Amino acid sequence: MKTKLFTKRPIRHVSKGFALIATITLMMLLALLSVGLLTIASSQVRISEKQLFAAEAKSLAKLSLEVALGQLQCELGP
Repeated sequence: MKTKLFTKRPIRHVSKGFALIATITLMMLLALLSVGLLTIASSQVRISEKQLFAAEAKSLAKLSLEVALGQLQCELGP
């Protein structure tokens, strides 16, 4: 007498293609996230460059004022 331990039942695939749709959706979300992070990073670089240029311009302006005051004091006296 043979007993079958495992019976083959037909497997029903209720949601065919769900894994494909879920994978594509996750890939799109990751791509969108990476583009967003890249945009933020590039804008931060531009902002820091502008702040650096502004600080340099301010220090050059102060230096030129000090040079001008020094020249005036040399010409006119203390």
